[in-house]
Formats: sequence, C-alpha cells, structure tokens
Amino acid sequence: MTGGGYAIAGYASGAAEYWSARLTAVSDDGTALWSESFGSSGTDRGVMLQETADGAFIFTGGIWRESDEAPDLFLAKIPAGGSAEQDQQAQQPR
Repeated sequence: MTGGGYAIAGYASGAAEYWSARLTAVSDDGTALWSESFGSSGTDRGVMLQETADGAFIFTGGIWRESDEAPDLFLAKIPAGGSAEQDQQAQQPR
C-alpha cells in the first residue's frame, strides 16, 4: 500500500453458512486499519485487488446466490481510508 502496510482481499464467514467478500488494510506490524465487506446472502468472494494512483483500491469479485448457476460480479472502489465509494453489481446473462 502507498505509505506502507498491506491490503488483503478474500472472503470471510458471515451469518449462517454465508460468506462475504472482504478487503482489509493492515499496518506494517499487522494491526488492522479498516475492513470492508461486500455481497449478499450466498457465497461472495473477492477475486482481484488493485491499488490506484490516488491510493484507493479497485476490488472485484463474484456473488453466488443459491439459485444461480453462474456468479454475478461486483466492482467497488474504496478510498485509502476505507468506506466504499461505489459498489456496482452486474448479473451474468442467463
């Protein structure tokens, strides 16, 4: 991350058997600075993370709902201090 530390993308256990895509920033010593979760009921996973020139992050992933054969996609832009600015979802053609 710009200025030190690390950004960790993936997924974490949520309510019941559901999983949420998660982006967490930690300092160089491993202290959590902020964390954002994305998705809905179902299994949601973060797939790609890219830091932008302004220190923000672009975070993408998939949202699997119980009735879906293919995941929907999400795209979020998170500023350097956390708190998602945009959270867009796109459904796969059926």
